[in-house]
Amino acid sequence: YQNGNPAMGMRVLREPGSNTLEAIDALTEMVDELNAGPLAEMGYAIHKSFDPSVFIKRAIRLLTNNLMLGIVLAVGALWLFLRRTAATLVIAAAIPICMMATLIVLNLAGRSINVISLAGLAFATGMVLDAAIVVLENFMRLREEGRSRFEAAHAAVGQVFGALFASTVTTVAIFIPIMFFEDVEGQLFADLALTIAIAVSFSLIVAVTLLPTGARLFIKDEKAANQEKSRALTEKIADRIMGLTATEPHRLAIVGGLTVLPIMLSFLLWPQLNYLPPVKRDAVDAEVSFPSGASPDTIREEFAEVVVERLAPYMTGEKEPSLRNYYVLTGSWGGSVGIRVNDQSRIDEMVRLANEEILIDFPDTRIFARQGDLFGSWGAQGSIRLELQAADLDALGAASAEAIEIVEAALPGAQVWPNPDPQIVTPELRLIPNDRRIAEVGMTRDAVARAVRALGDGQWLGEFFHEDGRLDIYLRAREWTEPEYLETAPVATPTGAVVPLGELVTIQRGVGPQRISRLDGRRTITLGISPPDGMALGPAVETLRRD
Repeated sequence: YQNGNPAMGMRVLREPGSNTLEAIDALTEMVDELNAGPLAEMGYAIHKSFDPSVFIKRAIRLLTNNLMLGIVLAVGALWLFLRRTAATLVIAAAIPICMMATLIVLNLAGRSINVISLAGLAFATGMVLDAAIVVLENFMRLREEGRSRFEAAHAAVGQVFGALFASTVTTVAIFIPIMFFEDVEGQLFADLALTIAIAVSFSLIVAVTLLPTGARLFIKDEKAANQEKSRALTEKIADRIMGLTATEPHRLAIVGGLTVLPIMLSFLLWPQLNYLPPVKRDAVDAEVSFPSGASPDTIREEFAEVVVERLAPYMTGEKEPSLRNYYVLTGSWGGSVGIRVNDQSRIDEMVRLANEEILIDFPDTRIFARQGDLFGSWGAQGSIRLELQAADLDALGAASAEAIEIVEAALPGAQVWPNPDPQIVTPELRLIPNDRRIAEVGMTRDAVARAVRALGDGQWLGEFFHEDGRLDIYLRAREWTEPEYLETAPVATPTGAVVPLGELVTIQRGVGPQRISRLDGRRTITLGISPPDGMALGPAVETLRRD
């Protein structure tokens, strides 16, 4: 259900390498055309239940504003120290030049503008000024010594180029290796490292080419009174620093304090370890685990329609907080509910209402709702996975139930979901091979297994190729609905005889898990553990290991 209406859910995936925003904009345009045309005539409509472009545009807008603010603050700080408009503007010119050059190189390298690369640009805003400040300061010093503008510009670069080059290389050397990491961390931070490395590299080029030229052309000689005033302030600050380090005990005390104090503070204020920051969405997400044997009709009538009825007054605005949209989705895996509110500041209130009023009083149904996380997963997957293995499936199911209680006791407020859930079972037919009879008819267990597969989903025989297409070929028996048919199903043997399958196998009825999961060849039940709100991943893992 979508906003109270029966619905079909469609998940749209962009092609690899395509732009997310362009894909969503094109999709939105097509959906609008359909809603205004043929769908409206038939009484249907398409609505988006989740749109990642909202978060992308919000993040880009935030980072762009911060980037602009960073430029203003950096230029303002420069002016406070230089107190010369022309010199400040010459240095500040390095920012847009380096930023634009970085964007061009990113495009040539096939990289996109995303949240990570924009963060790299924001970080590099102040870094690209370092080389320019050094060159301009040296230019000003040489001018005060009486050299001409051309001589000062030429010498200002020559005297500091070696130091600037070494500084740039060491900075780039820190970030370059990150781009060659092949794991998840490398994929996350490659754009960040590349952006900073490119921006810092261009800052050196700008500092040794454009900046001395700009200084020679635009920075006029300062009046003697201003020079004396600036020099007096500088000398006063230098004298104060020299006074603090004038004696051996003072120097030892300062060096020791600046060494020991940061180490102590780092030890005392060491932050919790986490993989990714908790980035909350303005939505309530809930996962649902239904009791075994619940049919689609039962789930629709006793769960979905009840939830829709309870959400209706919030959707119409009769109750607060009012909703922007919601969906109720169920399938063979269980179900999920997503709720979005109009006022994002009331998301915590909606989480409480979902857990205390909307998603309660469903017998034998496991439900928990929480605010959605843009990065992390929870529920059946969880942030932490605990693998339980055993040869005895019944014992494994019992152990998983006890393990859930132990984990919830160790981490109060944590959510633990077994996958597959041993409490959810489905009807199962077990075929036990009769090895004596199989041998008598000249067959093997493998041959019988292939025959059984042909009686079920089909036995794969190979592929048929035609021009650019290919087609899988399956051998499949006629459709049957009663388990008793299997006992009389005819099976041809190598001896030429035809015998019923019931002679080759013993058929037993029972129940089994919805899905069989194996890890390293062993039956496995995975506990997906989501730490309680406010607890980072590191402390949660340590608590689990200890308790």
